[in-house]
Amino acid sequence: MRIAWIEPFGGIAGDMMLAALLDAGCDVDDVVRALRTMQLPDFELRVEEGTRGSLRCLLLSVEGEDEASHRHLSDILEMIDASTLSPRAKERAKAIFSALGEAEARAHGESVEKVHFHEVGALDSIVDIVGVAVATDLLDIDALYSSPLPLPRGTIRAAHGALPLPAPATLFLMEGMPTRPQPCEGESVTPTGAAILRGLACRFDPPPAMRIERAGVGGGTRDTETANVLRVTLGTLIGATESAPSSPPSELPMDTPREAMRMEPISVVEATIDDMNPEWFEFLDERLREAGAVDVFLQSVVMKRMRPGVLVTALCPPERADSLCAVLMTHSTTIGARFRTEMRYCLPRCERTVETEFGEVRVKEVVLPSGERRWSPEYSSLSSAARAHGVTLQEAESAVHRALGEG
Repeated sequence: MRIAWIEPFGGIAGDMMLAALLDAGCDVDDVVRALRTMQLPDFELRVEEGTRGSLRCLLLSVEGEDEASHRHLSDILEMIDASTLSPRAKERAKAIFSALGEAEARAHGESVEKVHFHEVGALDSIVDIVGVAVATDLLDIDALYSSPLPLPRGTIRAAHGALPLPAPATLFLMEGMPTRPQPCEGESVTPTGAAILRGLACRFDPPPAMRIERAGVGGGTRDTETANVLRVTLGTLIGATESAPSSPPSELPMDTPREAMRMEPISVVEATIDDMNPEWFEFLDERLREAGAVDVFLQSVVMKRMRPGVLVTALCPPERADSLCAVLMTHSTTIGARFRTEMRYCLPRCERTVETEFGEVRVKEVVLPSGERRWSPEYSSLSSAARAHGVTLQEAESAVHRALGEG
């Protein structure tokens, strides 16, 4: 699993993010080839080395004539769908623009369908955003983490006149993101920069243990006291075949083969409920799983005034935590949800079908830390075979073990 750790030291904008990814090893020609499959006016992507403050960085600019600078969200989404970008790049580009569209709609009091982009609908912004989606796909980045953002202050002149910083749409996009004071005035976080973080489900937790591969530095257009740069560090999650140097030796037996262990981040989403119809929990469970939960479980708890309640816990990939929180607050009576990201070890697993005397039965196979393999029949498949042949579950399970050479 590859991770990108973003450090918006001097801010974040679309051009800075794309420049940093190119500096981190993404081939600019591959990005340009992908962008040219979109229905865009002719453009040139200029990339050159430069400095911001005393730091070396990569600088990026887009040159080209664009007569249709005011585009609706639907126009841009259609351009993305009509391109030959990879499915993952399309999904990421659409997620970024959708997040931006929703924020602009809130800022102007319009529906998403009616809102039209000004600066962010221009050629250079489309190239920046779609370029980031393409670059993260080409670099095979699975998850993004970021340190706190510098909070912009001052004013900026835009298509609608002078605006306070952060710009209204930017501020909506930054909701829930940690910030830090900015020593000087200026737009350190742009709408495109914030939309990239929101659309790509960037986490603001400390990054998990990873082996650093390389880093890239992208520079912005501002010349400020604080270097206007952004750094992206790429790394591979430690776990599959190696352990973190700081891991205590007692964590795993000395003879445990690391290839049988996989470490990965997992988000834990929770809510405690004491005022909901118990029959509704089944529906809530279904909706959480549909939203990306890999597991859901309920525990009895005692809440304030000694009321009996239920602790709902859902496990999911970090990028799905926001969606699961929304499901909890939509389909239950809770008015809040908690989440945190933890690390877990997993055993390699796969599914296969076994031919038995009672027909086909699906089984799960896992590899234990010792290297041995363990089989477990899927209950639904096992029960179907037992019913079809009028035998007990024990008899059907014994048939599976015999077919696997274990009985």
